[in-house]
Amino acid sequence: MHSDRIPFGKKTKSKTGKYFIMINLPIIVQPTAGLCNRMRTIAAASVLAELIGRKMIVVWASDATLNSSFHTLFKPLPFKVIDVKLQSFFQRFIWHFCTKILRYKIYDDKWIYDNARGKDFSTWRHLIEGKRIYMHASSDIFISQGDYSIFKVTEEIKRHTLHSHDNIIGIHIRRTDNEMSVRYSPTELFIRKIEEEINVNPTQQFYLATDDKTEEEHLLKMFPDNITVYEKQSLDRNDPIAIRDAVIDLYNLAHCKKIYGSYYSSFSDIAALWGGIEKEVLMTNCPQKQQ
Repeated sequence: MHSDRIPFGKKTKSKTGKYFIMINLPIIVQPTAGLCNRMRTIAAASVLAELIGRKMIVVWASDATLNSSFHTLFKPLPFKVIDVKLQSFFQRFIWHFCTKILRYKIYDDKWIYDNARGKDFSTWRHLIEGKRIYMHASSDIFISQGDYSIFKVTEEIKRHTLHSHDNIIGIHIRRTDNEMSVRYSPTELFIRKIEEEINVNPTQQFYLATDDKTEEEHLLKMFPDNITVYEKQSLDRNDPIAIRDAVIDLYNLAHCKKIYGSYYSSFSDIAALWGGIEKEVLMTNCPQKQQ
């Protein structure tokens, strides 16, 4: 008795009565950009893989925007993760083998926004089902819909996280190169919100995550008894220590009871999605809705 199952697909009978191989290669996901963009790309792609019954492989290419391997940050995922350096021989070999030899099609951010993101899955399912998918993107193919429970931090990182978050409110103030957050989520809004919470409960505790040391020092001086921070060693994305510190901040925010976040910041968004908690974006005179 012959099985229809083969390692990479299944044997299918055509209308003419002939048998052919239906290849069912895994989805390849190479997330790009920073930490949170990569997390949301992987989380959403894992949902897609489950919906269309495909396995998935992640190619985590560290570069100047995120100079850290996946396995120094997170425990193994339910699927294979390959750690490589961007433009290394191994990374270029994977790209060439998949796109030139196996004929995978590149699904980038433009394809995702033009064809899938924000649209009903039933309207674009036919565009990807049965296709050889190489997702090279920084966006989530389903808006804010992904399996973030797959991300478990390493024990080394967990040693630096807060032990109790039950009654802590998260504050995320995004600054440095994010002009939209600086313009539409001014610090005054966060100060006002902290004061409102303290007026209701004078002992209310906050966890502050920010990429601006000046902002951090200013708020600690204003609310010395109410704000906790993680003392970061580096803010340089090209420094693996800075990426580790970012994961610690993100994890702590995700485990607060709610978050007051910044406009146009994936860090605020992913912290709330990862923790499954309420998020309120503090913004003023914003020209458009955030997605």
